[in-house]
Amino acid sequence: MNKKYNHIDIEYAIEVLNSPQLSLGEDFREWISDKDNLELYKELRKYREAGFIAENYKRPDVDKQWNKERDRLKDYLFYGGLLLHPLFLYYRLLIYFMLKVFWIS
Repeated sequence: MNKKYNHIDIEYAIEVLNSPQLSLGEDFREWISDKDNLELYKELRKYREAGFIAENYKRPDVDKQWNKERDRLKDYLFYGGLLLHPLFLYYRLLIYFMLKVFWIS
């Protein structure tokens, strides 16, 4: 915003933006006829609309993502700080018993 706007004009523009019925009055038409006031009003309206868009922008659902990852990893096991698939332990036991059986005989 330029420094040419005074705080009275800024407050009036914000008041009109917050109460749109004020834009129907003669005071507003007289105020907006000034080029600087029109520029101020448009700029403040642009910032306000951008704020509404940012507020309504879909944010990621953290809980949904966490539940999805938890469901994906529910069959995995934590073993010594490592995340292991259950078949890893099955194959490890299978190899252990096969080696034990073949080395004994």
